[in-house]
Amino acid sequence: MGKKNTLLLKGAFKQLGARIPWMGGVFTAIYSLLAGEPIQQAMFKTIGSLVGGTIGTFLPIPWLGSIMGMYAGEYIGDLFYMGFNGATVKEITDKVVADVKAAFKAAVAGGQMALNFAKKGFSRFYEGIPKWTIPTFPKWAQWADFLNIGGKEIPNPLWLNPANMVGIGSTLIKAFFTNDSMTKGPKKTWTLPGFGTKEENQASLGRAGT
Repeated sequence: MGKKNTLLLKGAFKQLGARIPWMGGVFTAIYSLLAGEPIQQAMFKTIGSLVGGTIGTFLPIPWLGSIMGMYAGEYIGDLFYMGFNGATVKEITDKVVADVKAAFKAAVAGGQMALNFAKKGFSRFYEGIPKWTIPTFPKWAQWADFLNIGGKEIPNPLWLNPANMVGIGSTLIKAFFTNDSMTKGPKKTWTLPGFGTKEENQASLGRAGT
């Protein structure tokens, strides 16, 4: 079947076996033999999986406890198989250390992938949402800009409201789950009397051209 297909089958069996612990042990034996492992190794792993799955059912976490127990029991059974076949303590210890390192690297790699996915998605989402530009405070009023937000760009709060769930949802889906180019959200620059030029102030007050 190949190692990749066997691992996929293993994951599916474990999910089903989590509901009935003894089934997890049966599935362990099946995929172990399909992977070409010796019968004795399959037996040790199967017994470990059965014991671990049974213990895991007592954890107050439905299904997850059984799955964790089966995996842990299977692994311990594999270590016992090594021991009964003449492996030294150092060899067993080296295997555990190597497996822990591999698991840690896989976890770090998975975490980095998740971070990159989130970073890219939120960057694209921000690109596609409407924005406001807060007016720059004049020198005499800069004391009021204690948050240093003058001239900064912020998401349009009127767009980010529960009534616009369709617009927000469609933009999120496009940003996170497609590679399509994002349509840049419209931008509005706010001006207030005394914060811009004379013409801008008149326009904001509706007196332009007077």
